[in-house]
Amino acid sequence: MKNLERLLKPLANRRRLAVLHELKYRGDVTVGELAADLKLSIQAMSRHLQKLSHVYYRIGTTRALSTLSHLFNPKAFCTCHY
Repeated sequence: MKNLERLLKPLANRRRLAVLHELKYRGDVTVGELAADLKLSIQAMSRHLQKLSHVYYRIGTTRALSTLSHLFNPKAFCTCHY
């Protein structure tokens, strides 16, 4: 159970879910492009990517990434400004 918690904890953040969504639909983008699109500093974006990196390598299959990106639909959270 602890391993599952360690795996899912970085995903409990709306900005990280937005990053996954962007990566899924935009493919290869730079850290600067992601940061600008999500209105974050490059340093903040780098920290989010670092926290997501171990999750991505463990479940980074196309199917898993697709599932996670569909869970985050920015239009579903009209009061959420990511």
